[in-house]
Amino acid sequence: MPIEDRNAKATKADDAAIPEYLWDRELTPSLNPVVITSLQCLRRFALRWWKASLEREFFIWFERTYTNEAVSDYVYNTSRSNNNADAARDWKAGMDCLRRSRRSEWWEWSDGSRPYFWRWPREYQEIIRDGLPIWELDALPKWFVPQRVANILYMHLAM
Repeated sequence: MPIEDRNAKATKADDAAIPEYLWDRELTPSLNPVVITSLQCLRRFALRWWKASLEREFFIWFERTYTNEAVSDYVYNTSRSNNNADAARDWKAGMDCLRRSRRSEWWEWSDGSRPYFWRWPREYQEIIRDGLPIWELDALPKWFVPQRVANILYMHLAM
């Protein structure tokens, strides 16, 4: 695809294919099909390796952070008798991070993403895990003027 055609529009449709050839061209300027097939295989392997190492990293962090009872409750799915609220929040958030990562592909995060809070320094992990609270310095304004009705029917229905 010529560069002029690719740059003709400033935006890209959400369901548009990712232009992998731009990346492939950096490694094989002639776009050799054998090399491209090898790159696809390498990307699948690297993605599988990254997902496994991410899971291993979280489990190691969880085992180092909490007691043996909490680890056995969550990792080995035993009775969950520990009642450690922090461990429960960390486990739930960590599993959400790993679930989203497992559903990702090399080029896109189809299930969204979430920060890997266990990689942050200890004093920031809770903030990264739960998010920052919204600060309101004053009362939020109220808007009483209704939105104008759209002239086009499909736009009005969409609103």
